[in-house]
Amino acid sequence: MVRDPRDMLVSAYYSHLHSHSTAYWPELVDHRKELQRLSKKEGLLSEMEFSRKFYGHMMAWDYNQDNVLELRLEDISADPYGHFLRIFDFLGILGEEPFSKKRQLTLWLRSSINLLWRFRVIPLRARTRTMPAERLLGIVHHHRFARMAHGRQRGQEDIKSHYRKGVSGDWVNHFNDDHVARFKESYGDLLLKLGYEAAPDWSLSDPLDRQAAPYR
Repeated sequence: MVRDPRDMLVSAYYSHLHSHSTAYWPELVDHRKELQRLSKKEGLLSEMEFSRKFYGHMMAWDYNQDNVLELRLEDISADPYGHFLRIFDFLGILGEEPFSKKRQLTLWLRSSINLLWRFRVIPLRARTRTMPAERLLGIVHHHRFARMAHGRQRGQEDIKSHYRKGVSGDWVNHFNDDHVARFKESYGDLLLKLGYEAAPDWSLSDPLDRQAAPYR
């Protein structure tokens, strides 16, 4: 799943400032303390550097793998049921009968590093359980934003909630010209690669309804 890296930055800023667990992530403890003493403007700039390794992974990823279904978060948010039907069908779990043998998925042993080293991670094959569309879509409905955000609708913001706002394109409400310049310098190529901008000279004054080009 691909998301506009600028929205990722704003989401990460508020999450790292307020809601993300620091368990098993000692680096976040110090980063949160830094964000707490900085203004939002300075905090977003600090977040750009803190998240550099994640953007590096996105830049290095191979976006042309036939066996990987890649979708935009923005598209899924606009039509969650249609896109999740596509996801379920791709994974082979969409079916008429609860225990169909229609397709198999590869399951990997997931355990501690020592266990993986000892057993050399031998892939296992297991029958995939399939479910009817209405049951799968019921699970999607159960995890809708309004329920996870305790009644808030998408667009209603709570900066201390892990489900802060639930909308795309919110970065324009938080960036200023300094953020734009820094982001272009650090991650401009990533925006072009993913198709979220068509040219490197984008700015805050551009139309908000950008029609991003497909990244594949």
